[in-house]
Amino acid sequence: SSWLLSPENFVQPALHGTSSHYSQTESLAMHESFEATESSKTASPLTSSVPLLIGSSCVASAIAIRPKKTSVRHVACEALPTPSVSGGEVAYKEAAAAEDAADILAEATEEPPPPPPPPPPFDPAKAIGVTPPLGYFDPLGFCKVGDYAGFHNLRCAELKHGRVAMLAAAGTVFAHYVKFPGFEKTPAGLGALGAPGFAIGFFILFPLAGFLEIVYWKDDINKEPGNFGDPAGWASTGLGGAGAYSDEMRNKELNNGRMAMFSIVGILMAELVTGKDGMQQFGMP
Repeated sequence: SSWLLSPENFVQPALHGTSSHYSQTESLAMHESFEATESSKTASPLTSSVPLLIGSSCVASAIAIRPKKTSVRHVACEALPTPSVSGGEVAYKEAAAAEDAADILAEATEEPPPPPPPPPPFDPAKAIGVTPPLGYFDPLGFCKVGDYAGFHNLRCAELKHGRVAMLAAAGTVFAHYVKFPGFEKTPAGLGALGAPGFAIGFFILFPLAGFLEIVYWKDDINKEPGNFGDPAGWASTGLGGAGAYSDEMRNKELNNGRMAMFSIVGILMAELVTGKDGMQQFGMP
């Protein structure tokens, strides 16, 4: 059969003593015959039948010459030890594994960075408009530290009143020398309130001012108080820093507005006492 034609299967019982008992000498002889057979396999494919013949003759001779009741000693062959990694490589891998574990543990236990500290509370003493010689002037304590919304509202009111006062103070001079058509006989100053043309002027200016105040010049807490842009393009007039929106110009506007509020109140009080408009109070015709 095909199983018998295989030298390994044919000689294996003789080598391992699984089918019958043989002496050590016979086993060694058969083992040498098997090694010769294996070496002949690699020599040439034309001699593939030679190992079969040699193995068969060796087994037959061994069986014939074996004395009866001979004790059999089995020879055990130890397997070659499997190659293992060197001690240095093992140490390197262990160190790498320990380092990876330490990195994972550090990432798991690492705390997130603390949030940035909150900004300092709003201080009205450091806002625009604090200038010498008075510095921060709030004797009644209207502005509180940290209350930007309240400060914003009061600063908007201050700017509006200052701007109106500057226009009013300049208007007392303008109205003394310039008369619009239809208002030639209208007196300047408080005397205009009793003139026939007062109602016409009031119903022209009041709706216009209300429209600008509610729609166009509406305050926004997200912007600086009184910042309505530059609709007239003063910053591009070529006057240097005169039209710029800088801290210096904002301080000047506030200071001039404060002075104008005192000025227009003084002009009106003097006119009530003397009956003269602003320019007549200076002796001007």
